[in-house]
Amino acid sequence: MALKPGNLIISSRDLNAVCIIDRDSKKIVWKLGPDYPDGKVDQIIGQHEPYIIPQGLPGAGNMLMLDNGGEGGYP
Repeated sequence: MALKPGNLIISSRDLNAVCIIDRDSKKIVWKLGPDYPDGKVDQIIGQHEPYIIPQGLPGAGNMLMLDNGGEGGYP
């Protein structure tokens, strides 16, 4: 994941997408949704509260977020 100190995590429930933005370059350096061409993720709908699990905890370095589910315009 392209997370480094100072980067921003943005979650847009309306777009069904989560992005990491590099604060220095102001570019998106990682995103999930709303399209999933690799097939690893089917969809996220109404997600919120993205959080990077800190070092020392199980799953450290992974992103945890809540997903309300539903259809959100997708079948």
